[in-house]
Amino acid sequence: MQCHLFPESTELVQASGSRYTQLVKLVDAILAGSFSEECLVRDFQALQNLSHQNMQFAASTTRWVWRILYVDCCILQSIVLLCASTAYSVIGLLDRAIIIAGGGDEMRLNLILSLIGRIQHRFLPLPTPSRKHLGKSHHSSFEPLLTAYHEVPSIKANLSLLSFQNQYSKAPFVIRGYALDWPALNDRPWSSVDYLLSVSGPSRIVPVEVGQDYRDEDWNQVLMDWDNFLYALADGDGNSKAPQEILYLAQYNLLRQFPSLCDDIMIPDYVYCSLSPQDFSGYKAPDNPDGAILNVWLGPKGATSPAHFDPYYNFYVQVVGYKTVWLSSPASTAYMESVSLAQPKMNSMDSSRGNPLIFTGGTDSLNTSRLDVFSRGNMAADFPLFADKVVPEAMSVVLGPGDLLFFPPGWWHGMRNESTSISMSMWF
Repeated sequence: MQCHLFPESTELVQASGSRYTQLVKLVDAILAGSFSEECLVRDFQALQNLSHQNMQFAASTTRWVWRILYVDCCILQSIVLLCASTAYSVIGLLDRAIIIAGGGDEMRLNLILSLIGRIQHRFLPLPTPSRKHLGKSHHSSFEPLLTAYHEVPSIKANLSLLSFQNQYSKAPFVIRGYALDWPALNDRPWSSVDYLLSVSGPSRIVPVEVGQDYRDEDWNQVLMDWDNFLYALADGDGNSKAPQEILYLAQYNLLRQFPSLCDDIMIPDYVYCSLSPQDFSGYKAPDNPDGAILNVWLGPKGATSPAHFDPYYNFYVQVVGYKTVWLSSPASTAYMESVSLAQPKMNSMDSSRGNPLIFTGGTDSLNTSRLDVFSRGNMAADFPLFADKVVPEAMSVVLGPGDLLFFPPGWWHGMRNESTSISMSMWF
């Protein structure tokens, strides 16, 4: 019997070294009913692990092939394993296809999301309402940073596209209350744990950073149950006796995994302007159909992103809680004490979800500073050039719910949560 679910493609077969042909033969065995479940799962896992390794080291022109192969292995393995007793682990396997490989392509992503929804509806009970909320505690005032002499300027919300493009796109600004009419801050509140769980459905997993600072040796990444992650944040919000371990969902496209969240936000029209930065020659707009990269940042008070720069323009919206942001122009690069960071590994927090996922590849990065821009100490003693050249020109701002911050590519920025916080970055 010939398989038409995952048809062979000459490009797929050639780029994968005929591994895709092997996958299609496994599918034929499923359709013919001539297989041992144990052997089939073992073969799928072997192909899945091989694809994962090649995703990290393959050339950019062929990396998509290994993503497709990885996703197809996850989908097919989930079909073979699915029953009432395995529904939880099967959803975890399908979530991995999204988290690790982005779901492959749109057709496969839609299939994954459909499978997850059907499995949840057929086998899993709805979560019990908890009435827990995120970002419910905050302080009315925050200590000013010692490493920035200026505040990010505020402008009015009715900024025209032409004014933004010609006048305001060269430097950071903040628009207070810009997103207060977003559904995410109103009738579909991202501050509600129950709402976020209703959007995802039960038994989902997400990638979470463990540790306060990704420059630290003990920092790590894990896959964690989405509900446990949200409960941990809600229980620790304003509770001084709660565990101090920092759990941070950072720089992750949560909207791709839970697409209903897309209805809760409104992307600013400014994102679709054609801009060319004068002081960042390496700028290139995101190469994707949307022309923008959307990421969610969700973590507790104290979660920090060290000073670094990104190659894109950024509209950064604070949805829940409060966050302090430090900024300095590309002219400060020579004084920022850049460090090289290797990509860390990711382990599965729950071994019942399958074998640990290990990330050991990736290139080193020089876009991160070793300086603590949130330090209350005497920076002039240890880093006199930073204190003399950067601090007098740097700026900072505290963002609250609904505030929008803009800054161009190449601008150094560090971020610190002042409460449990949910933010959304829009790179363009």
